[in-house]
Amino acid sequence: MNAIGLIAATADELRMFARRLPPPGTPRQLNEHLWIVRSGIGADAATAAAERLLDAAGALALISWGTAGALAPDLAAGDLLLPHRVIRADDSFATDARWRAQVQSMVEGHCRIRTGDLLHSPAVVTTVQAKCTLRTTHPAIAVDMESAALAARARQHGLPFIVVRAIADPADGHIPPAVSAAINGNGQLSGMRLLAGLCRHPGDLPGLRALARDFAAARRTLAPLAAQALAGHLAPPAHAAAPAPGIAQAESC
Repeated sequence: MNAIGLIAATADELRMFARRLPPPGTPRQLNEHLWIVRSGIGADAATAAAERLLDAAGALALISWGTAGALAPDLAAGDLLLPHRVIRADDSFATDARWRAQVQSMVEGHCRIRTGDLLHSPAVVTTVQAKCTLRTTHPAIAVDMESAALAARARQHGLPFIVVRAIADPADGHIPPAVSAAINGNGQLSGMRLLAGLCRHPGDLPGLRALARDFAAARRTLAPLAAQALAGHLAPPAHAAAPAPGIAQAESC
């Protein structure tokens, strides 16, 4: 094993690796160290993308990459999430402890890092009340829609797996209806649909601005780690191209 497979739901989460991306579900090899694939939103899309990636590239270590929503109120936009465990209603999946520790050591002192549980949600969690409900009923600090499916595929194939996600939606934030209605299943935002939604609901504009600001904070956190992945330093410890350097000279998280 000499490469990692990195899977994200949306194009925006992958543009730090390549400006031009293949269609959703189509794996792309960037170099000897790294394959990427945009899955689209949700567990079914993530499962299909993972299988196509494994068919194309063979045995890989898998990373669930991108952004997550906070459930814990002390999580801020841009905080880095390296969860010990991904949980869903019927199962839970531990992430690779040595690999996770290696990534954590690379960014220690440059980001706020959290390692609590990540919860699977079958639907986008858009409101503060919905997040509060999930927080009181599950032992998790954040939520996403793809990581559990990817963890299940990694377990099935006996592959190392971690989650590397940055918070883009704090617990006290919400996703405006105009935004959620403008995003399709591939995670693509339609500018025309967004504009139409804002015309119908102009009160969504402050929420849109806050969401854009928080997503930018998440991207700033992930960008130095993306550079490490491209250089071959984000692989599991036994397979890293060279001892993984810290990111002191890279853009700070």
